[in-house]
Amino acid sequence: MERQLKGVDLIVMIAAYSKHATSWSAAEIAKKYDLPFTNTSSFSVQSFERALYRAAMGMRAYEPGGTDQADYRLSK
Repeated sequence: MERQLKGVDLIVMIAAYSKHATSWSAAEIAKKYDLPFTNTSSFSVQSFERALYRAAMGMRAYEPGGTDQADYRLSK
């Protein structure tokens, strides 16, 4: 997996299609190569877009829940 991921721009893990060990390995590789890493619960368009936004903006990998909502601002 490291050989496949070390040349990418960022890593997006889709939780519905991955195992815990895969997610942990990908997160370690992202850290080793200083790559943005983010996670999404599904492959829906909105969920994936939000994950890409979090990665691009340096936000945490996982979607916040409860009262801790992320601020997804659109640039003008």
